[in-house]
Amino acid sequence: MAVVVERAPQHELLQLATDGRDRQRLAANALTRLTYPFAGFAHVVTQVDPDLRAHVSQALQARIEAGGEPVLGYGISQNLLNGNIFALWLGNRFAVDYDAERARDALTAVMGAVPTLGQLQGPFTAHAWAAAAPQVHVAPRSHLENAERSYLLTCWPDVRLCLGAVLGKTATLELRFAVHSSAHIGFGSVGENGRLSFFSLENDFLRVLFDHREPTLQLNPVAQQGIEVRGAGFDPVAALGPSQRLAFLEAMQPLMREAARLLLRIDGVHRLTFVPGSSRVDRQVYDGVVQVNIEPRRTSLVALVAPRGPIAQVLPSRDANDQLVQANIDLNAKTCADGAGMRELLG
Repeated sequence: MAVVVERAPQHELLQLATDGRDRQRLAANALTRLTYPFAGFAHVVTQVDPDLRAHVSQALQARIEAGGEPVLGYGISQNLLNGNIFALWLGNRFAVDYDAERARDALTAVMGAVPTLGQLQGPFTAHAWAAAAPQVHVAPRSHLENAERSYLLTCWPDVRLCLGAVLGKTATLELRFAVHSSAHIGFGSVGENGRLSFFSLENDFLRVLFDHREPTLQLNPVAQQGIEVRGAGFDPVAALGPSQRLAFLEAMQPLMREAARLLLRIDGVHRLTFVPGSSRVDRQVYDGVVQVNIEPRRTSLVALVAPRGPIAQVLPSRDANDQLVQANIDLNAKTCADGAGMRELLG
């Protein structure tokens, strides 16, 4: 029995086109509209490539001519990525509650930066959250100039770190800032080792992962950051003059950077495995046997999937005439015990 989640976003199929083949390399393109259960809520729509079949076909052919053996290609619009992120944001995914020790350390830093604040009393609370949905944008020019640069950029336009304490009465201090970094796409689900596995039965096969590492992660300029005070306990912060306010925000940069790292790490780049020995982030490895190469094209990404390592010995392939070549090992003739004995061979 199918389960309908009424509060989940829905994809409405507007158009489906194929290249007419039912064998060999079938190419298909789907155009959908993403709708949300809350009236007035929708993600920001950007320029879009209406049909990615040509991009995928060209990328596949170029990889074959270069000696590669891709078996699958995906064309992914940045609007689809932003729609997925927006749905997660609506579900309050991008929020972190600090534990007591981390909250106390944060408030101690605030008291150290404002000597006139006095001695705040616990219980201390701290909570970081994205007040606006993060966005991603494909960066083809930057990647073309230097293949080691990221193919996808992200902006978190409104991040807030809320600190609570007691000085007579409960009071809160809210630090507001923006975060810029790079992002990545990933496939599959998180396995036992904490990394994404391509062999997944989950509905959410495509993911956006954010880079929380230094020096990729950047905050917006201090002069553009903000402070909001509620309650009398933080009155000395609210009374700071312009120069003192900037000095206070400078002192708060480590707290903001920590909050940004915690938020981006919720769906973080640490879930990915890259090709060993390479500094490129557009070459991913899954389960030791699958490699995904990612290429930015205008406002879309093309992901090419190919076998990696000895597993190619047990997979069919195609020759120069695009004819199917059967695998060297006949898996149909082997028992489960035979297959278990091949694990080391296949990586």
